[in-house]
Amino acid sequence: MFRTRDEGRGVITGWTFVGSSIEGRAFEIVPGVNVWSQKWRDVQGATIAQRLDNIPYGSQGGFNVYEIDGPNGPLHFVAGEVSNQIYAFYLSDTSGQNC
Repeated sequence: MFRTRDEGRGVITGWTFVGSSIEGRAFEIVPGVNVWSQKWRDVQGATIAQRLDNIPYGSQGGFNVYEIDGPNGPLHFVAGEVSNQIYAFYLSDTSGQNC
């Protein structure tokens, strides 16, 4: 369900970039939900594996899909370290439905 590839075009299909953050620094992925104050639960087998040119750091590699407690139930997001202690975050295009 979460697997996607873009054949090197640098776009995560089905996910929207919502920002980047230094590890541990407060970052609200949605209003009122700080990703760093919650325990991230890995969504087993869900990986976004591709080159990512549309983020500020031009990183390559795979990002994992995680789940945290959102205001309306579990919230799924993609996160990956794109530089030393710098993480990029994406929400599903269907995040209103919590994937």
